[in-house]
Parts: sequence; C-alpha cells; structure tokens
Amino acid sequence: MLNFIYLAYSMMALLYETVPAFEDTWIECLGDLGRYRMAIKDEDIRDREVWTSVSRYWYSKASDKAPTTGRLYHHLAILARPNALQQLYYYTKSLCVAVPFLSARESILATTGCLAANAPPLPGGSRWRPPASGAARRGALEVWSSKFCTA
Repeated sequence: MLNFIYLAYSMMALLYETVPAFEDTWIECLGDLGRYRMAIKDEDIRDREVWTSVSRYWYSKASDKAPTTGRLYHHLAILARPNALQQLYYYTKSLCVAVPFLSARESILATTGCLAANAPPLPGGSRWRPPASGAARRGALEVWSSKFCTA
C-alpha cells in the first residue's frame, strides 16, 4: 500500500509541474495522498507528523486558490486533530462559504460530543452538555473551548 501511495504521489507531483491546466486538481490530489499516507498506521510518529504537514500544505494551497470550497476546509479540520478549537473553526468555515460542505455539521456534532464526553464533572456529578439551541451552543462552545482546550 505504501508503494502505491508513494508512486501516486510522485505521479501527481509530476502532473502538477507539467500540466498546469489542471493545477487545482493536482493540488487537491496531492493533499489527499498525503492524508492517506498519514492515515496508515506507522510506528514512527514523525512520519505521521511529516505527512500531516505535507497534506495540510497542499490543502491550504488549494483553499487559497479556491476559498469558496467548503470541502477543503473540512479536510483541514480533519488534519487539525487533536486541536478541537481549530477543528471547530475549519468545520464552521466549511459550512460558511459559497459552496458549503454539508457533512461538516455531523463532524461538528461529533467534535462537540467529544468535548462533552471529556468534560470534567460539574458540581453534583453531572457532565457538561452542549445546549440545544444554536446560539447557546455557539456561545457555550466558545467558552468551553477557550477554557478547556489547549492549542
């Protein structure tokens, strides 16, 4: 599997350099291949960090060229793990652009669910839960993230 990813990455890099008419496509493909390489279980954590950075570079470049494409911000949010605040930023941005990536809603709920599951117990033994209304949820997430999430 690694050989295939390395070969495909090399081919996409060559296409990026030689066929500029499809540059936007090649850039996103390079980000995808970097993310696939990062996702492969590896004993060397440095490899994972390197490929996360490589993937983040290509997706950032793609989002600079197409800032209205929500899918690219969703990819950046996936790469932002374990920084929940940065994830929420990119998930929200992926919904607020001209071409939103609607699946980011479920990702936001999953991220906020992780925040609630990892919350310290409140007085009386209960745990924090995100409020039901949208405005209250946004406000609570802002306070929660700034208080309990590390950058």
